[in-house]
Amino acid sequence: MKERRVYATTGERIILDFRLNGAIMGSEIAGCHITDKIELTCNVKGTSEIDRITIIKNGKILFTKKCGKESKEEELVFFDENNDLKKDNYYYMRIIQRDFEMAWSSPIWIIKDE
Repeated sequence: MKERRVYATTGERIILDFRLNGAIMGSEIAGCHITDKIELTCNVKGTSEIDRITIIKNGKILFTKKCGKESKEEELVFFDENNDLKKDNYYYMRIIQRDFEMAWSSPIWIIKDE
């Protein structure tokens, strides 16, 4: 809990793993450690069919993956090539199942270079 490596669900035991360039959810990354592009990965195991996976950056939807029918397990790899490292940024994932149960990851923060 102290390291913020947690996520929330609406009650169902959805399993969620979210990473940015290998750093796990809850992490803070110095902008100087981002040398190329930002790779966001998500692995989710739902209790029902997964409807969509959404990436949120700085409070706005960056990307949404609509998932196939009857899939309770999904993976997502997304590259954010619009990285403005002159300011702080944060990313998190939101998962919505077809039965409307949901999960949210803790954010991963990129802290601007001083």
